[in-house]
Amino acid sequence: NYLIEKLNHRIKRIDAVQTKMIYYLTQDNDRDITKKLFEDFLDAWYALTFKEVRYGCQTPKFEHVVSKEKFAENTSIAMLLLTSSRDDSILLPACLKTIAELQNEIVNYFQNTIETTTKTKQQCVPLQSIRPEHIFSLDRNDLNRKLINDSLVLNYQYGKSKDIIYDYEEMEITLRNMISKLVLIDTDKLNFLTYQFELYGENTSLINEVRARIKQQQQLTNDDRTKLNSLINTMNHDDILHYLGSLDNIFTYIRTIAVEKLTEDMTIQLFV
Repeated sequence: NYLIEKLNHRIKRIDAVQTKMIYYLTQDNDRDITKKLFEDFLDAWYALTFKEVRYGCQTPKFEHVVSKEKFAENTSIAMLLLTSSRDDSILLPACLKTIAELQNEIVNYFQNTIETTTKTKQQCVPLQSIRPEHIFSLDRNDLNRKLINDSLVLNYQYGKSKDIIYDYEEMEITLRNMISKLVLIDTDKLNFLTYQFELYGENTSLINEVRARIKQQQQLTNDDRTKLNSLINTMNHDDILHYLGSLDNIFTYIRTIAVEKLTEDMTIQLFV
């Protein structure tokens, strides 16, 4: 989410592919914030033990090609951006969807097989809105601590030895309480990053956001439509691409400009 907010409509695809992550950790103005978030991501990324992940009908292989220490200098920023592209950058959204769907399987099994008496509608949270309390988290240290503190006793009578007897009922109660608080994760609606000058692609979220901010909208007159259509038909492709890029910049500015500046009397000349 941080990289989408920072780079959405602000970075070209070619720049994202060519720029290594190390640049944003050492030279970017927001490097302190980026470094902290990147360290957390790196710990989680190298803790994954998947062999492959799934995104729709695609199942890309998951492997750590470079060491953790050399990841930043060998990985382009494009690999860490959530986009709708189906190239190598699909690995990150595929991992997120795979992990989320694993939790959904646990929640659905619990609701449909174990806790069948509860009829309440299960809460569903968008993937990019999840918080730590929404995630099923039980690492090795937590599990060992729970077993030692609450789920075992020492049997000094049987065989006159210190046999460990696990309290399976306590384990079940603990897992029930944990899973009952989990939510389903919506993996269908992802907020993707759109590269700069690709406003005319599949993602029209920028246009929709601009429309939502401008309350009074007027259609072009028939004469203006005719003139615009004639102009487009006579322009070469390079000029059209250039103007689309300019339109991308204008819409990005309107998307982030303060609402009070979007006055009714603002003309194109005044805006420029």
